[in-house]
Amino acid sequence: MDTVDNGRLPTCGGFELRSTLENIIFTESRGQKMAIQKLKPNLSAGPDKLPPLLFKRLKDNLARPLCLIFMQLLSVGCVSED
Repeated sequence: MDTVDNGRLPTCGGFELRSTLENIIFTESRGQKMAIQKLKPNLSAGPDKLPPLLFKRLKDNLARPLCLIFMQLLSVGCVSED
């Protein structure tokens, strides 16, 4: 059974914003450590049909482009529908 979005957002009363997140910095080494190294290489491929072992072996080549993509997406505050 599919859930249909009614287009309405819930209200959150009694909420006061006390702080905001001003900036996030992604680094290559942190990306490798937090994301890629935690992948279990013996798992099967995901929806992209690429096995985790591939990402682990290419981590040195993927870290910088991923870091740049994440920083760019955060700088504009949105992700293109394309």
